[in-house]
Amino acid sequence: ANIDAAQLKDASSNEVLVITDGGALKYFNGTSVVNVTPAADDGGGAPANVLATLNTTMAPVGIIIHNNRLVIWGANSDQISHSKPGFYDFFRATDFQRFVRENDYIVQCASFSGAFIVLMRRHIGVLFGDGYSSPATSEDWSQDFLDTIDGCVNPKSVQTVIYPDGREELFYQSDRGVHAVYTLNTLSLDTSA
Repeated sequence: ANIDAAQLKDASSNEVLVITDGGALKYFNGTSVVNVTPAADDGGGAPANVLATLNTTMAPVGIIIHNNRLVIWGANSDQISHSKPGFYDFFRATDFQRFVRENDYIVQCASFSGAFIVLMRRHIGVLFGDGYSSPATSEDWSQDFLDTIDGCVNPKSVQTVIYPDGREELFYQSDRGVHAVYTLNTLSLDTSA
């Protein structure tokens, strides 16, 4: 089975190991692995918790922590969904992004240089921002694609290397060998055309 996990410090300062395996989102309760019970909605017109829906329509296969949020994605999907900050059981209906490009799908995700990197089969998406403004606005996030034609073929190949001088590189395996992301040169910033 393809299992992924991330440890999150929740809003109550508890360390929680959250697990994805292509079924419902799970967590380790200290003695066994059990399904995450979705938290109750906030009410008052706030966006609903859609974790139960995500478990059935986009069963999570990958998970990572970015900006104190769990980020999950499903198999053959172009969508990431992120939790309410500090929660592993609350995924608001409005907290998702799609990376639509040539019918591509997500292979793995990583944090890199403060941005959220979405390694897809044929492309690499990038999400900037943190989504912490209150109330949330469309300017909380911006997304683009890196200027590359080499996507990721193996989720287990993705590794971040931090050098002694603080530089970061994100390595991954593509169809044409091992590649590295060392700068966030996005398509919208490309002036070569």
